[in-house]
Parts: sequence; C-alpha cells; structure tokens
Amino acid sequence: MKSKTLILLVIVLNHYLAVAQPLRNTVNGNNTFAFELLKNVFSTQKNTFISPYSISSALAMTYAGAKNETERQMNKVLHYNQKQANTHQGFFEINNELAKTASDSSVLKLSIANALWKSEKLELKKDFLNLTKQFYNASIFTLQGAKPINDWAFKNTNGKISEIVNEENIKNASLVLTNAIYFKVDWSSTFDAKDTKKEAFKSVDGTENDVEMMYQNNKSVNYYNDDNCQVLEMPYKGEKVSMYIILPNEKSNINELVKSIDNIQLSEYKNNLQKHEVKIFLPKFKFTSEFQLEKTLANMGMPDAFSAQADFSGMADGLNINEVIHKAFIAVNEKGSEAAAVTSVAVGRSIPEIFTFKANRPFLFVIGDKRTDSILFIGTVINPTLE
Repeated sequence: MKSKTLILLVIVLNHYLAVAQPLRNTVNGNNTFAFELLKNVFSTQKNTFISPYSISSALAMTYAGAKNETERQMNKVLHYNQKQANTHQGFFEINNELAKTASDSSVLKLSIANALWKSEKLELKKDFLNLTKQFYNASIFTLQGAKPINDWAFKNTNGKISEIVNEENIKNASLVLTNAIYFKVDWSSTFDAKDTKKEAFKSVDGTENDVEMMYQNNKSVNYYNDDNCQVLEMPYKGEKVSMYIILPNEKSNINELVKSIDNIQLSEYKNNLQKHEVKIFLPKFKFTSEFQLEKTLANMGMPDAFSAQADFSGMADGLNINEVIHKAFIAVNEKGSEAAAVTSVAVGRSIPEIFTFKANRPFLFVIGDKRTDSILFIGTVINPTLE
C-alpha cells in the first residue's frame, strides 16, 4: 500500500513539474531578456522605462510564425529556451496567474491585451491564428490605418498612451501585432503628502535639481545593503506586486549598476532582503519612454527577422518585421504607482539599527509580480524632473 502511495505521489509530482516547467522557463527567459534589453537602451541622458513583458509578449506572437534560422535567432535573443509549444504555454500560464493577481480590481488594476491587425489581402495560416487566439487571447481586426490601433492602445492603457503608431510606421505593413499592459495600485504603506519636500537630486553629471522628495519612516520593510548598493522592496496594496528599488552607493554609480545587474543578481538581492526600520526618501516622478527596437534587436542577435532572409512561413509567406515600437508610461507619487505600455536572530534584547534609504541620485527600479516572479516593468531614473 505504501509503495503504491509513493508511486502515486511521484506521478503527481512529475505531472506538476511538467505543467509548471513552461511557466518557470518563460519567466526566467523573459527576465533575462529584460536586463539585456535594458543594457541596450539605457542612457545617462534621459530616464528609461520599458515593459519587457509587453515586448516579449508581442514578439512571442510573431515568433509563433517563425521558422528555421529566424526562429533560432529569436529564440536565442528572447531567451524562450524551449520548444515553441512550451513557450506559448508558458505565456498562457503567466497571463492566467497575472489575472489571479488582478482578481480584486478594487485593490490592484492590471490588464493585458493582445491584438492582430491584418490587411484584407493577407491570408494568415489557420494554425497561427488558432495559436494566437488560444494562448494569447488575441483579438483580430482588419488593418485600416493607424487610428484604430491608437484607439485600441488608448483604451487598453486607460488613456495613458494615445499613440503607438502613425501612418508612416504601417504604410508597408500587412500585419501589425500589438500588446498593451496597464497597471495601477496604491502603496501598501502610502506616503503622507505633507511630508513631501523639495530636495536636491544629483544627476550623473554632478548637477543638482530640486525635486519633490517623498518621505516615510517605515517600521518594517524589506531592505538590504552591501558595499555596492542599497535595495528596498516597496510592496503595493495586496502584497502581490512590489517595486524593487536598487540605489547605487555613493562610491558606485548607475552606469556600473546597469552593466553588472542581471536576473540572477536581482534574485540574490531579493533573497537577502530582511525586515528593518527604514527612513525612506523617494522622489516623485512621471515620464514616458519611447523606443524603436528593430536595430536594437537585430544587434542583439536576431537580424534575419528584419531582413529579406526572414522566415515567418508559419503565419504566411514572404513576411519580415519592419518596425518594433515600444512606448511606456510611469507615474510614482505618494499614493502609489501607475504604469502602462504598448509594444507594437540574537539572544537578548538590542536596539535595532535604523537605516536611511535616500534616493537622491540615479537609481534603477523593477516592478515585479510576486506570484510568477515576472518582471512587468523596469527602468532607471536619471532625473525625476524630466517627463
């Protein structure tokens, strides 16, 4: 009887691992891509903000039609690192988990939408259409210029992104694939507006700007520091999503941080977080970033997708990617955060140490879902006064 029970448990465990593996692989791949892409678009001249999850999702739908060398290059750059079927299953499972995260809309607003916009003359293969519908819940629309796409983006980002393409961007397009993500939630521990004061923020070049610096003394918040940086977890209401802020120490800088950080390092920081009392100084900021990513992605190792050598025969013959456009919006204030993106022990008693986390110089931040460990947004603040 015991042996039968053991066998049954092994079967159940193996089934669980088989089901969970596509999700884990996809999360790890997406997060690896997130940091690699950040390194490629980061600039000390401006604030940077992207939704790597939006970009990975839109490109995953395109990847569904890729074959041969085009498929291999996309797989390598985007770190899908598994068979096509498992990649799409992974995105499907992540989206289901994110839907659970956002199940209580009175606490957290998180929505993801996908769409295909095809010309009337383009005949897409049935298997491709079925896949994008089954795994990405993608709506299919007729491609009729930029306005319907921009209206869709406006609607699915709660009005935060009103234009993602113009007529010039899509004049030669037979198919446009879009992903939109919207996020809004209050901090678990909000800042009191009366404590917000003008403070100096030192930029990369040493110049200082007066910024609106928020303040709170948090008695119990996850914090870590070492010789290179301070790491603070700012949880949002519901404790399902957090912002992780990584502040380089005075002897280091944002350049070194961006060069060295990756998904493994972020995981180590998370594992080292411990509850402390922390005096938190965080600037208010709001800005929009926009990127044309085709050259970046080609340089990262997938040039065929943007050339005549492209093989997207899984969706239709004779197609290649013309442009990859990404626009993302972020606003952080006393109440919480709003973001949107579209892609085209000791024995005894002691006095606890009180730390100060003062983000008065450039820093990196990540907004991550705690159920799946997915990085939803990532960015750097060079100057909070820039919009």
